[in-house]
Amino acid sequence: MPEYRAYIIGSDGHFRDAIAMNCDSDEAASRRADNLAKAEAVEIELWQEARKVATFKRQCDTVTHEIHDGRMISKPAA
Repeated sequence: MPEYRAYIIGSDGHFRDAIAMNCDSDEAASRRADNLAKAEAVEIELWQEARKVATFKRQCDTVTHEIHDGRMISKPAA
């Protein structure tokens, strides 16, 4: 079974941690890495040995600011 590594990238753009994963295919490893990126709101680079498979960008579903009359205003907490 191929071994992949999901590298967690910090906000400074540097590798912060790596998670080893054994998956049957690129697709299976990609699903796991994408789920990790969404769950942890981080950026992930997925690698299999020296081959970069994909990058998964952090996603944020929480809206913290809104634009009113051309100005950014903090949105009240729900």
